[in-house]
Amino acid sequence: MDGNCSAFSEIDQEKYIGQWVAIVDKKIVSSGKSFADVYAKAKKKFPSKIPFLAPVTTNKVFIL
Repeated sequence: MDGNCSAFSEIDQEKYIGQWVAIVDKKIVSSGKSFADVYAKAKKKFPSKIPFLAPVTTNKVFIL
């Protein structure tokens, strides 16, 4: 499992419920309601990296 994927399970997700998050270098670099917007913001900040994107749900279990 890559570091960004494992970082997703370690972040405090409460403030991101109902949003997408983009993680680069184990840190959330953008968040929002639209996958496309969150991805675009992450790529603008880190053009040479591939961000890990995931939806934050109200469920405690999220299977990747």
